Amino acid sequence: RLRTFASAHNLSNRLRSSLTKRMNTIWTAHSANEGRHMAELMNEFPSDLAIRVTAEVHRDLIERSSFTSTYSDRPNFILSLFRQLLPLKLVQGEMLAHQGDHVHNWYIVESGEVRAVHPVYPTVVVYQSYTFGQTLGDIGLFQRSIGG
Repeated sequence: RLRTFASAHNLSNRLRSSLTKRMNTIWTAHSANEGRHMAELMNEFPSDLAIRVTAEVHRDLIERSSFTSTYSDRPNFILSLFRQLLPLKLVQGEMLAHQGDHVHNWYIVESGEVRAVHPVYPTVVVYQSYTFGQTLGDIGLFQRSIGG
């Protein structure tokens, strides 16, 4: 899985080596890691290694998002936010929330499109579309208001 992860995210050989060494140490110490998410494992990495991996994995998203201009003076703040990301994959037609729900999470669109819609038989009214690099949810609304 680590090789697949490193290849999928085009990690440099130097970073792959550091990641492999650290992951082997963690894997040996915790033999029951099956099912743990990468973000959970990275919490056990030294901070500098976790930040380097995060920067590589989310490079495109970080560069294209409005975070770059909003927090350009604090790059480690951006990376610390991205370190905590847990993936949520939705399939077409799946609902993230319904009208009136309190959304307490923050979502970043990594691929595809998320739409705020209202079904009006026989069609659907699209209120807003979110695409790659855009955010939605509590922090997304706050960030958008300060970031333009």
